[in-house]
Amino acid sequence: MRASLILDRDTASRLGLTTTTIDNTLYDSFGQRQISTMFTQVNQYHVILEVDPRFQQNPSNLNDVYITPSTSGITSSTRHELERDRHNK
Repeated sequence: MRASLILDRDTASRLGLTTTTIDNTLYDSFGQRQISTMFTQVNQYHVILEVDPRFQQNPSNLNDVYITPSTSGITSSTRHELERDRHNK
């Protein structure tokens, strides 16, 4: 899947979201992040974090990604603001 996103930095900042947090969340959701390496006597195995591939195929699945501000949890007012901004664009 290939998609272009437009980031409203003012709204993101108001909601306590940094561009790094947004980037990391999207990469965790749609990329392949190595999160660990397991070692055995003979081999090593890379542990990869990725979402189920069926959720990576359709850009509409971006609507199901929730990003939590790194300093506090997502609050009901933050969730309401995200929904309002999504519907007003």
